[in-house]
Amino acid sequence: MTMNARTRLRRLLAPPALALLAGAASLALALPGMAETRRALLVGVSDYPKEAVGDLQLTGPKNDVALMIETLPRLGFAEKDMTVLADGLDQTEAKRKADGQPTRAAILAGLEKLAKESAPGDHAFVFLSGHGSRQPDLNPDKRPFPKPDGLDEIFLPIDIGPWDDGVASVKNALLDFELGQAITRIRARGAHVWVVIDACHSGTMTRSADAVAKQVPTDRLRVPQAALDKAKAAAAARAAKGGTRSAGGAASPFGALPSRFEQATTVASLAAPAAAPASASAAPSAGKPAAREGAYVAFFAAYPDQAALQRALPKSYGGAKKPHGVLTFYLAQAVRAGGAATYRDLAHRVLAGYEMFGAKAPTPMFEGDLQLPFPGAEAGGKPAYAARRKGEELTLAAGAVDGFAPGALLALAAAEEPGKTLGHARIETAETARATLKPASFAGKETALKDLPDDSALIATVVEKGVELAFRVARPPEAAASEPGELAVRAALAAMAGAQGGPVELVAAGQPADMSLRLQDGRLWFVGEDGRFETKGRAQTISLPLDSFGAEEAKARPALERALGGLAKARNLIRVATAMPAGAVADKLKIEAFLLPALAAAPASARAPDDRACGPLERDRLPADATRFADLVSAGEATPDLKHCDVVYFKLTNAGDKPIDVTPLYVDGGGGVAYMGPPTGLRLEPRAAPFVFPVRIVTFDQKRGVPFPIGQERLLFIAVEMTSREALPADFRYLAQPTLTAQAARGGGGPLRSFLEAAAFAGKSRAASAPASGGGAAGVADFRWNVRAPDGVE
Repeated sequence: MTMNARTRLRRLLAPPALALLAGAASLALALPGMAETRRALLVGVSDYPKEAVGDLQLTGPKNDVALMIETLPRLGFAEKDMTVLADGLDQTEAKRKADGQPTRAAILAGLEKLAKESAPGDHAFVFLSGHGSRQPDLNPDKRPFPKPDGLDEIFLPIDIGPWDDGVASVKNALLDFELGQAITRIRARGAHVWVVIDACHSGTMTRSADAVAKQVPTDRLRVPQAALDKAKAAAAARAAKGGTRSAGGAASPFGALPSRFEQATTVASLAAPAAAPASASAAPSAGKPAAREGAYVAFFAAYPDQAALQRALPKSYGGAKKPHGVLTFYLAQAVRAGGAATYRDLAHRVLAGYEMFGAKAPTPMFEGDLQLPFPGAEAGGKPAYAARRKGEELTLAAGAVDGFAPGALLALAAAEEPGKTLGHARIETAETARATLKPASFAGKETALKDLPDDSALIATVVEKGVELAFRVARPPEAAASEPGELAVRAALAAMAGAQGGPVELVAAGQPADMSLRLQDGRLWFVGEDGRFETKGRAQTISLPLDSFGAEEAKARPALERALGGLAKARNLIRVATAMPAGAVADKLKIEAFLLPALAAAPASARAPDDRACGPLERDRLPADATRFADLVSAGEATPDLKHCDVVYFKLTNAGDKPIDVTPLYVDGGGGVAYMGPPTGLRLEPRAAPFVFPVRIVTFDQKRGVPFPIGQERLLFIAVEMTSREALPADFRYLAQPTLTAQAARGGGGPLRSFLEAAAFAGKSRAASAPASGGGAAGVADFRWNVRAPDGVE
């Protein structure tokens, strides 16, 4: 893939910072001057009635609630101000009992309690984890904003039942407009509402070894197909007559936009520019809450065409795993990391935890007044963690949810003398919120257990961040093989499983894994961790023909090792992007993005709507009509989709006093890693003119007459501040590789290079620690996009 060819990019987020995206909350979070009360309603539904959902049970929601109970005090939520409705809550994890079962009546009562107790300036947090689904909206004329698709989104309480013709609804379902009305009542009291829904409400039902979609199909709930068809037809008829009223905005997975939540007044756009808090508005107006009304923010687990997932987390090499909603786990991780000034900042940190790439990798969705200050923003200072030595055991009161993995190096000090380092330790195993430590050497000095006081509180601070490098791949299900290529692939995988080593770990079919292999239709398919498997269309699962592996094990094995090694390398580079420390470079390197959309149409003879040449490209200067992505965000397009011939321009400025070497690497959905900078490398001199370069999106290969894969992909900027102009360039172009293959032409040395090589060419390593610097300050900026097929093309 080159800069002017296979460039398919994921949707851009508002300017990413060169910052350490995975840290942890401070040992004790002080919130000075906080006068308002912070209340929470936490709902988790795990054990559903079998007569309603069959075998589509969940085990993660109770763990999600326990994690929220443990996390929210860091934001100033007192336990007495939390209402917990969850079944099967583990009191060892949650450290408290539930206040009741998550029934429909109890959830509505909890919402009403929040409304009655809230006062101006208070914060209300509403958390729902469980199954979602849809049902027909058979009374659209009673709504201020009828559904464009004719369907209501619903959350399933524990007392859910099947469809009831008498009330034209799924029994005891919590409807989107009911939740919206409850939120309106809380906001009317002047309280700010933050809603988090870890459930999905559309898309196909998928299950993989350890990833379960949190959605129940309508047929399982016995919703009549005739009722669904009637509601959809009525919606289509309204649209054709221009009778669909809408408050604007994109489709939301749980009806969270004003038109779907049916709030009394509209709320600010999810991409609203920085402005005064919504409660300061003088009067109702389009896009703004009424005066005295509290603000609204919502986080959802997935977009409407994606499945929200439950999976075994943390994805660490060592330590116990538990089922969690993916959104919940990475939200807790982001909250505990600290440093988020606004809800939008927090959203970026949540996204940093989503490592999946491919055509339909689940992506969380964010709405509302995201520009407002995040409740934890009052806290500052360097993150610190509670540790304790008890005899021969050394433990840390933080774990994978705090961004830790085996190999991380910590400095230890006595609680009464936090500025005096007693020694260092590395993490051996990392569970969800706990880790075990082992004394370690640092800067030539050894630490022994006896150097640390026994049975007393210690404070730990990060020296080097750990990064999990293991890439687990599930082998194909057993089946009779007839083709020589399939026999060779199965034999090669068996041999590789018997000689485990390096970042790729082969596990049996059906076991939890980052990727699963399937043999079908003469191809080897590489199925992502969300379990989606599509053999046709632009969004089909990546695959290789079996004849590319040869008919003998001896030839198939090195080809498989290259393919899987390349995928592991791409994934690990993404993991590095979330763990690599930024240092001072974050304040000195400015990266701006601009969009120049394509306007031309394909000729009548085209084989596809995107079968056309893209035309000349401005390479060294920014076109006058290019639009800042930040302006698109302000205009309401927080997540613009990119299509064939669109061009993204990047403007890089070094505002510091030392050179900065930058390596832009594009990671595609097929494991490809492409260098996107100039052939001679990219060094930004201090206070020199900005460097501008374009990246063109191409979705159709005119030479071969076939489309390129589409979907979620990203661009990483690895930046290193150099000590002088004479310093050896920090150039990481050797990490580039074609899709599903690997290259390894290497360069110089240094701790940052060693860290990246651990991720890319890990040998026998399954974890590594990120260096505090790479000669000078270092960091990674991570941009994400979603490339779409032309309209009307599947």
